[in-house]
Amino acid sequence: MSVAAPLAAWSFSAPNWIVNKQYEVRARAFDVAGNISTTSLVSFVYDSTNPVVTAITGWFAELLAGAFFVEYIFGWKGIGKVTVDALEKLDFPVVMGSVLVTATFFILINILADILYGVIDPRVTVH
Repeated sequence: MSVAAPLAAWSFSAPNWIVNKQYEVRARAFDVAGNISTTSLVSFVYDSTNPVVTAITGWFAELLAGAFFVEYIFGWKGIGKVTVDALEKLDFPVVMGSVLVTATFFILINILADILYGVIDPRVTVH
């Protein structure tokens, strides 16, 4: 799957989706000159980057899953090949360890995404 095309599509379609939100329509109604105000521009950036961050973190999950197949098919030494070999030999402690490592990476990527949401959009807070 190509990464650039969907990322570009979401980057350019998100502001179009945001323009029609009620608070944006109201902000543009109060703008006398008809230009994009600073408030509008800031809310564009805040609202349009969240879907992009979500997509990028989802692609990291796909990369983790794809690594297992690529390593096994090409015979590269890595966690994917070790896991598949352990499954063939019924070596369950190795399988559980590799699943634990992979799940930990996935969780850390999602935590990083949550932190990025707070950095990009200050309206996002932890309660």
